[in-house]
Amino acid sequence: MNETKKAVFRRLSFISFFAYFKGMAGKALIIVEYQKLHLLTLAR
Repeated sequence: MNETKKAVFRRLSFISFFAYFKGMAGKALIIVEYQKLHLLTLAR
């Protein structure tokens, strides 16, 4: 029982870390796109 709990916890922490990392990457991408848009409007 204890071993399966450990395995489940490990899997959950991995999934949450992956989701967090994906979220951070998505935020960075949005910021980059926003800056590109800003530069385009300045160039006009």
